[in-house]
Amino acid sequence: MKQVLWIDEARPSRLAIVLRPRGGEGLQADLEMARAAGIDVLVSLLTREDNEDLGLTEEGRLAQQLGMRFRLVSDS
Repeated sequence: MKQVLWIDEARPSRLAIVLRPRGGEGLQADLEMARAAGIDVLVSLLTREDNEDLGLTEEGRLAQQLGMRFRLVSDS
C-alpha cells in the first residue's frame, strides 16, 4: 500500500484507490501511511477467508486505532 491513487473525477468528494496492505508485521505501517495520506475511511472488498489468508484479520481494529473507519463489504 505504498501509493494512494486519488480519483479527481470524484470532486468535491475525495475518493482514492489503494492496493491491499501488507499483512502481518507490515499491516500497521501500511495503515499509518494511508492515514498520513489523508485516508479516513477504508472499505475492503476482500472476503473474510482472504483476510485470514493474507494476514489482515487485524486491519479493522488497527484502522480504528489510527482514527479511520473500516468497513468489510464482503459477507463471505
